[in-house]
Amino acid sequence: MVELTISDLAERFSIEPEHIQVVAALQVEWPDTSLGCPQTDMAYNQVLTPGYLILLEAEGKQYEYHTDTQQHVILCVNGDRPMIPVPPGDIDDGVPWVPVD
Repeated sequence: MVELTISDLAERFSIEPEHIQVVAALQVEWPDTSLGCPQTDMAYNQVLTPGYLILLEAEGKQYEYHTDTQQHVILCVNGDRPMIPVPPGDIDDGVPWVPVD
């Protein structure tokens, strides 16, 4: 998944991949299929979704990516309201997690 995020960032901003550094890569369970970056007027399945929070740095800027474990990568940018990721196994009560404003 790290390679996918680096490729996405490189293509998106015309940055050479070797100039992109991985700051952090954390395994998480997102509270739904939005992967922690819900878009306005979109509906998402309310199921725990395993994935990664990957923080990249290039040209003095940091970029936060949210992924699943397969192929989906999302660059969370200004205006997105990322949800707090949950470490795997932290939710075991069977009740869906819902963020509160």
